[in-house]
Amino acid sequence: MSDKKITTDEVKHIAKLSKLNITDNELEYYASEMDKMIKHFDILSKVDTSNVEPMTHVRDIKNIVRE
Repeated sequence: MSDKKITTDEVKHIAKLSKLNITDNELEYYASEMDKMIKHFDILSKVDTSNVEPMTHVRDIKNIVRE
């Protein structure tokens, strides 16, 4: 897992790029939430998917079109 924490400066930068107005009071909250997301993605990236067939859709559906 990543030991790097999201800083409030990074949150400010992301907010600016996203054109979001985040107050100084909200910076710590969003930094914490982003840390949680990154930790979750770290866990997901360790899942072995080598035997999983790629798919284009969650359900195996076929489009039926008239001739």
